[in-house]
Amino acid sequence: MNTLESSNLDIVRSLVRGAAGHRLLIRFLAALYVLHVLIFTQMPFHYDASAVSLERFAHVQSISSSDQLIAHLVDMALLMPLGALIACGFSFRQPLLIAGAVGFLMSASIEAMQAFNPGRLSSGVDLLENILGAVLGAALAPRLKKVLAMRSQHITSHFVPPVLYLATITGVLQLESNKASLAQWDLGFHLYFGNEATGDRPWVGNIDSASIYASALEERKIQALYRAEGSSPPVYDSLVTRFMFEGLSGKVVHATQTSPVRFPLQVQDQRPQESEVPVATMLRSIAPASEFTQRLMRSNALSVEVWLTPDSREQTGPARIASLSSGPGSRNFTLAQSDANIEFRVRTPRTGQNGAIRATVARSVLMGGRQHIVATYGKGVCRLFVDGRLVSSNVLATPTLWAFREAGLAGQLSLAVLVGSFAYLLILSCVKASHSLRTRSSR
Repeated sequence: MNTLESSNLDIVRSLVRGAAGHRLLIRFLAALYVLHVLIFTQMPFHYDASAVSLERFAHVQSISSSDQLIAHLVDMALLMPLGALIACGFSFRQPLLIAGAVGFLMSASIEAMQAFNPGRLSSGVDLLENILGAVLGAALAPRLKKVLAMRSQHITSHFVPPVLYLATITGVLQLESNKASLAQWDLGFHLYFGNEATGDRPWVGNIDSASIYASALEERKIQALYRAEGSSPPVYDSLVTRFMFEGLSGKVVHATQTSPVRFPLQVQDQRPQESEVPVATMLRSIAPASEFTQRLMRSNALSVEVWLTPDSREQTGPARIASLSSGPGSRNFTLAQSDANIEFRVRTPRTGQNGAIRATVARSVLMGGRQHIVATYGKGVCRLFVDGRLVSSNVLATPTLWAFREAGLAGQLSLAVLVGSFAYLLILSCVKASHSLRTRSSR
């Protein structure tokens, strides 16, 4: 080993030895935690100034279910580790006050950025819960200080920080990804077009075609479907079923021959003189769409594509365009119109049985003419496309690690930072372990 390499190694060893080294490591962990909280709370990195709303910021989510209670507790716990790290890694006379101030600045930054993100809900309640969590973390820090300071002399203790850090991040991602599951879907629901099962959510207009896929279609594929304008559209591997409603006649509509899952729809209140789906007509699968539903559940993703022309931009209910449901209060998914807005609901453990909690809404996108609408869901993220353009996205659960790769440059950089952080901590721990071993051998 040359002199320069020896000198560099001595510097690293001096940094990780003793109380000063412990504090430095804790401060580094605090910086990493801040970085990753910012990353996870801003995905899918889609910002729009028109999304800013004081009404959204003043929204208070009620605690009417255990899932909503857990959501509030998670918000409170979000900055608890940061408060604990601040108390252990810095020598402040008033650690609780400093933790509260840092919590305020951190949470205010998060909520301010989320106010411009249509896929996130910026809330004043979250701000208060985050501050309280940071203060609680700092208050609990003295009990955890011995563990965080890593005062144990055993060699394996040096590997605790990177392993614990990776386990925490992975655990949080896994718990959040479970909130994105479609496993709770009901196999007994019928598929409807133009209304709800109870007949009291009518959508008025023409639907030229409807296709449903067992994947969250990529933007380039959606644009290809839009360019086809409903005539000879491309057939993708994830296609489950497709209905062409032009030239409608009779009381039954069958799926196209290219559909892997084919089942008939019964036409109710049909007007024989119409060539397309007539006004105020409801189509309903004759039997529960069980096989169709199973395909979507297995893929844990879906896309709903429709070519439509609404009769009016002033339809409420919301008016059901397509729905896999049993009534207004229970569904697997629903694509609907509310005035000039498009709304997409997906049933998950996070959104509830009705899918209404954190529904995805694209505002003022219906122009009154023929338009191409695609709603996608996959890996915890809902997206709405109108005429081949992304108009809204909504995170229902923090994406798992592989979703970072598909989140564009920001997501790829975030994944690189996460992997790099773990690698740095692991190298740092190896140096500590090596130093400890050399010290024991010299005794």
